[in-house]
Amino acid sequence: MKEQITFSQFCDRFKDMDRDNNFSYDGKRALFDYLENYEESTGTEIDLDIIALCCEYNEYKDIEEYLKDYSNQHEVLNFEGFLNEKCPTLLKEYETYKKESIKNGVNLAENIYNWVAYILKKEDIINEFKDKQEEFKNQIEEDITNKTTLIKFKDDLDEGFIISQY
Repeated sequence: MKEQITFSQFCDRFKDMDRDNNFSYDGKRALFDYLENYEESTGTEIDLDIIALCCEYNEYKDIEEYLKDYSNQHEVLNFEGFLNEKCPTLLKEYETYKKESIKNGVNLAENIYNWVAYILKKEDIINEFKDKQEEFKNQIEEDITNKTTLIKFKDDLDEGFIISQY
């Protein structure tokens, strides 16, 4: 016997399990809609397990926050190749950053995407890269989609999203 629940009841279950802060309101809405759509499209009923959902899914407010956790998972982006092809001026700036990082004993694998996230947010960045930002974000989104479940709140990842951990 399965129980059909509303979105309000779904939210209440998070409160009941002291997990209300694991997802924002928008995150819970997106996750609820995703789970309902999954049930409808597959014909599989899901047992609601709040703890399992909190362990399986992570919410991110934007790409920058995501890249802090998963930057080392995006070798497919070939960052230097992307810069060389799309914006050579920025590649020179990155090479300087890389040299300084090595000189200061910083692990580039941990910091490369912090730098990228900074560039993506910077309003006055080199014009050559401005028109490539969306393309780079799309590459990140495509890479996430290829690796795991991506649940977007809206069209832009910088408006929040949830992924199944990988």
